[in-house]
Amino acid sequence: MLKTRLYDTGESLHMKTWPEINRFLRHQCPDILSLVDLILTLPASTADCERGFSQMKLVKSDWRSRLSTTSLCDLLVVQLSSPAVQLWHQDSIRSRRPDFM
Repeated sequence: MLKTRLYDTGESLHMKTWPEINRFLRHQCPDILSLVDLILTLPASTADCERGFSQMKLVKSDWRSRLSTTSLCDLLVVQLSSPAVQLWHQDSIRSRRPDFM
């Protein structure tokens, strides 16, 4: 039924976005649209999760084992979501003795 309704509109399907289709056919095909919404929200891989656990192991080391949950969460947000912070940090690292030969 969904496929028939989509082809009956007469417009090219390549020009439609998912929110437009969802808004247009929500009342006619609610079950299949909910299922497609669910499928579209599933990640294609677990690479992001693996990256998160890897960064957590770096942040919460043996020396920082008593970090609170909020502190750990804040540190991971900075670590994971902002590559600009890492670039800024790399640019700020200077030699301790720049004039030493």
